[in-house]
Amino acid sequence: MKRLNGTNSRLAVSFMIVALLSLGVGCGAEDTNGSDRNSSKAPGFVLEDLGGKMVSSQKFAGKITVLNFWATWCRYCRTEIPHLNELYEDYRGKGVEVVGISLDDRGAGDVIPFMQKVPMNYPILIGDKGVGNSFGGIVGLPTTIILDRKWRIFKKYPGMIGKDILEDDIKVLLARD
Repeated sequence: MKRLNGTNSRLAVSFMIVALLSLGVGCGAEDTNGSDRNSSKAPGFVLEDLGGKMVSSQKFAGKITVLNFWATWCRYCRTEIPHLNELYEDYRGKGVEVVGISLDDRGAGDVIPFMQKVPMNYPILIGDKGVGNSFGGIVGLPTTIILDRKWRIFKKYPGMIGKDILEDDIKVLLARD
């Protein structure tokens, strides 16, 4: 076996690191970041809100809906909350809904104390693996799914996403009507 010199060794190690990072980012993900899935009809769901009331996805029918799968322990999820608050305030009167779906283990028991420290002005529902799987799987948190007015999946963003990208997507969908 041929031994690598210092430069070749560093190149080989760098290549391996890039390859491993590439695999880790997309491992198990059905969609790439921001993939367009216009033809895919979104599944319906019935989930509890923080007060224990059952909420059907039918409540959001006819609205552009930003579904944000998150958890209180997720650092990147916490980073997105102020942006989602702003989007909700800016667009809720224009036929856009922002909905947080918590995947915390203790449901409302984790979320309610968290919201006393970090205000969230958009609806929060308690989700589970089943609802995540119905949307093609949630491979990491946060994951944001944008639905058009006909409840077709427009985009799916695994990982943290900036407000500007979400706002651009909302504007595209608003312009369609």
